Amino acid sequence: MIADNNTWKQKALTPIVLKETDDSFNTVTDLLNAIENEEILNIAVTGPYGSGKSSVLKTFKERVGDDVKILDISLATLDADASLYTAENTTTAGDNGKDIRQPTITAEQKEILNRKIEFSILQQLVYRKTLETLPFSRLRKIRHFSKHTIQTMAMYVVGAVVLIAFALQIGFMQIPLFYETFGIPITAQHVISIVSIILLLTMMYETVVYIIKNYGGLRLQKISVGGNEINIHDDGSIFNRHLDEILYFFQCTDYNVVIIEDLDRFNTTDIFLKLRELNHLINKSEMIGRTIKFVYAVKDDMFKDSSRSKFFDYITTVIPVITTTNSKDMLKRALKEQGHDGEVSDDDIRDIAFHIDDMRLLYNIVNEYHQYTQRLDKNYQHLEAKKMLAMMTVKNYHPHDFSELHNRKGRLYDILSPQTKRKFVDIAINKRLEERIKQAEEQLAAYDATCHLQEKELRLAYLVAIYEKLPVGTFAIIVDDTDYTLSQIADDAGLFEELISKDNIHYKYSNHYYNNKIDDQYIDFHNIEKTVNEHFTYHQRVEQIGRDRERLENEVKNTKLEKQRIGTCTISELLEKFNLYEDECFKSIGLSDMEEDFVRHGFIAEDYNDYIAYFYPDIMSLADHQLCLDMKLNRKPAYDSTIDNIELFLKELPETALRYESVWNFHILDYIVMHPLSWDKTLRLIVETLVSKSSANFLYQYSQYNENGANAIVGLCMKKDWENMWEKFFSTNEEEKKTLLALWLRNCKTEYIDEPRHMWLKQNYDFIASIYTLLLKDMRKYVTTEVYYDELTHTNPNMLDSTIENGCYILNEHNMPIVVNKKKAKDDITMLDGLAEMKLAIQLDLITTSWYNVNQFFKQCNNAISEELKGWIENKIQKLCKDESYKNDVYSDLFQSLYELGSLSDTVYMKLCKFGYWQVDVTNAVLNLPHAKLLLLIQSGSIEYNLDILKSFQEKDAILSCEYMFHYKTHLSETLALDIVNSSLAEALLIHNGFSTLENKMIVASLTHEAVTVSKIIANKLCALQATQYTVCDENILYDAISLCENDHDAVFTVGHKIIESGNDESVINVLISKLPDVYHALSETDNQLKLKDTDYNRFLVQTLKDADYISTYSNENEEIIVTTKQED
Repeated sequence: MIADNNTWKQKALTPIVLKETDDSFNTVTDLLNAIENEEILNIAVTGPYGSGKSSVLKTFKERVGDDVKILDISLATLDADASLYTAENTTTAGDNGKDIRQPTITAEQKEILNRKIEFSILQQLVYRKTLETLPFSRLRKIRHFSKHTIQTMAMYVVGAVVLIAFALQIGFMQIPLFYETFGIPITAQHVISIVSIILLLTMMYETVVYIIKNYGGLRLQKISVGGNEINIHDDGSIFNRHLDEILYFFQCTDYNVVIIEDLDRFNTTDIFLKLRELNHLINKSEMIGRTIKFVYAVKDDMFKDSSRSKFFDYITTVIPVITTTNSKDMLKRALKEQGHDGEVSDDDIRDIAFHIDDMRLLYNIVNEYHQYTQRLDKNYQHLEAKKMLAMMTVKNYHPHDFSELHNRKGRLYDILSPQTKRKFVDIAINKRLEERIKQAEEQLAAYDATCHLQEKELRLAYLVAIYEKLPVGTFAIIVDDTDYTLSQIADDAGLFEELISKDNIHYKYSNHYYNNKIDDQYIDFHNIEKTVNEHFTYHQRVEQIGRDRERLENEVKNTKLEKQRIGTCTISELLEKFNLYEDECFKSIGLSDMEEDFVRHGFIAEDYNDYIAYFYPDIMSLADHQLCLDMKLNRKPAYDSTIDNIELFLKELPETALRYESVWNFHILDYIVMHPLSWDKTLRLIVETLVSKSSANFLYQYSQYNENGANAIVGLCMKKDWENMWEKFFSTNEEEKKTLLALWLRNCKTEYIDEPRHMWLKQNYDFIASIYTLLLKDMRKYVTTEVYYDELTHTNPNMLDSTIENGCYILNEHNMPIVVNKKKAKDDITMLDGLAEMKLAIQLDLITTSWYNVNQFFKQCNNAISEELKGWIENKIQKLCKDESYKNDVYSDLFQSLYELGSLSDTVYMKLCKFGYWQVDVTNAVLNLPHAKLLLLIQSGSIEYNLDILKSFQEKDAILSCEYMFHYKTHLSETLALDIVNSSLAEALLIHNGFSTLENKMIVASLTHEAVTVSKIIANKLCALQATQYTVCDENILYDAISLCENDHDAVFTVGHKIIESGNDESVINVLISKLPDVYHALSETDNQLKLKDTDYNRFLVQTLKDADYISTYSNENEEIIVTTKQED
């Protein structure tokens, strides 16, 4: 990280001379041209702060000709008035957050400020030249006399005295004695006197000239005390009061260009107006006789509107060389020039340079970066270059905050302090992670409650796509001869699967005439799938719904794990990961944009001290000394108080202090836990204090700072007194209790678990599961083999697997769904342990309805149909009917028991009978079934053909026998030959609508007068049969049937057919007519005439009798048949 320092490469911060190739050189050219223009007297060089105005002016000075004499005036060092920058009058502003004070001043204060500026300019004019150049200036300067000058003046005075003495031949000075001693003649004495007088006059002349030149400009009154200073608090402008001095200055000098810099620091435009006025007076003065031009260096925003044009005759602009958009390249180049190429990545340079917009500051940042890295990072490895560069940037833009870091004060320290980090951790846990955990758990619970609805909605999407392929007016889809609506199919996954397995879909629809019609249509479900979702099939999406649960479980698990590890996060990680920069706790610190950006990027971090000061391992810092004193005096400093040199600190800490609560410090515990052998006694004393005192809150806060360290300390405390620590932790608030009990359990041994602790474990499965992987091995075994939990959760899959495998759970509505899911018992009920689990799972509708599961439950019930099994079948018969796996001999016992179950509802029994696969053994239980169920068995063919079975039915019920004979009517002749047909069976057979005419004739032929007593029912059915065609029948039964028949039509036709069959036997005719109603009896009488209704059966009868020569004639008159019987022989 350190550059080669053999060559000094530091950048000077002074202005530079521009080259003609430089972009800003155009401004120099503009300035040179403006100077040549006689009409331009006031020139402004404008540009933003740091744009290079000073370099332009320096280059201008180098480029002008010899005829241009430049006077520089700078106000960079002027402190206008400290009182103007008090807290009440100051607002902080500046580019990119630089600390630039902007006073808010009154009109009176502004006038004082203007006078100070004028005075500074006047000072720089007057005191620039010597007294010799400005001999008549009234503004006096302190005159410096050199040693030679003083000696010369002393000799001058002494010589004058001597000359006076010789000129006047003063006696007291012994001049006569001098002449006498040396024998000088009188003539020579006169010559000496004359010469002395001449020399004295010459000296007097020189003295007068000197006095006039140096003191001729004195005023008669003082400007201020001392006479050489101007009282700037007097009323009036300094320029106006001392205009003659200014004019005199230019009269005595040859300056023709005045460059004024840094005048814009004071944000007052009034001074420009006065300077313009001054320039005008100077140029109009005949005393000077030449043109004087003023050049001002002014920032762009000095004037808030268009008024700046009235102050200047010409304005030229300096475009900034560096901006936030190109500062990255500038910074990278500057680093490279000083030998630091590649130390900071381009991305980091970009992020840091974004806040740099001043070239001089950029150079100084790089200079100080070079200096600090050379002096602090002597090993070339310890410090990160990006952090050092960011710290130097802060040092230049926010020097106050940088300085305060050394004293652990200021806003930068506030954001990086352990106390603030603790607040951020609390906010992240309470406002972010807890909410995320809660939301994830709610989503998981909501998923468990609604996953079936998600599948329904998915099926509904495909059903809608199918419906769109069907004709308009479709209102039902037919599956297995049953009409279903869209919603009904969506509700039933099995029904939907059956539908999509078919190539043709049958449906019902209404046509334009409101008639319902049935039709079918070929639909390719693969195309339907692509229509709904071109990337995934229906079954893939169903599987994805299942994966969603796993994702939610992982989200809960990972968020809880993140909560446990949050104490290891840096400040920048906390800010970014949990958006804490949006929290008021962060905003209230009031960082600048630059500082906030650097902190969030991690450029300025908790290790800031490494980048601002030397580290001396053997000297205790002032902060450590103060903290050590607080601990000695038991002042209870903050738990997270920072310690710079922990090892030295512990050496200075007396043993007595280790028994105080004040020594409870996160950093101390971290260190001694990491070095237990070196600090065994210290660790032991602190642990004893933690056990004996109220340490729960401290241990909770320590766990939030360093969970692993807190776990180790709690373990040591529990070795001292595990029960006391439990009670201590259990009595805290809910938030602390959860964390502390987790630490207790992580260090718990099985011998610590007594009855109260055991009951607590039983009721807190989810809590234990959240820390299961952190428990000791024996404890993990204990909690999954010895504790029976009220409420299982999915928090820890491994613990859940072990708990369920060992049956350590209470059977209830909460646990059963989890157990079924984990044991994968949904499709195989045998995976459950025992009848009780099966019953509860069935009751909660957790088991797939299938004949396999029904049969397994049946076996578990010792091959008996329990009420639970019966209810399950009755409730789920619709689904069972779709399960074709019933065609398996392994289910024979089950179906035999079902068919023997008289309490089963008729609807369900009918659906079971429709299977038509099973032959039921006709046991007593079967024979004792209700009539309706036996009929269902017979009609479904579930009872095999057997004559003994028929006899059993005959003994029980004629209708059953009838149905049995009908079902096996292929054996009708065989069954009729048994002579089992009695009156009731005859009735049943004859009224059964299922027999064909031929079969009915067989039945009629089998009837015997001895076995059958003709009833009206038999009579009516028999005559109805005979009315169409004569059938062989017992004559006595026939006669009784005609006599009892309630239908004249059938009875008369039967008689007619029997007459024909008898061959017109008169005796038979007489018997047959006697069996008819009385109105027909006259037909047997001779010489008689009777009237019958004109009907088809009567016409058939009289025609038959006429053909048999039984009557004479008949005729039809007035809807009557008039019959004339035979004449008596």
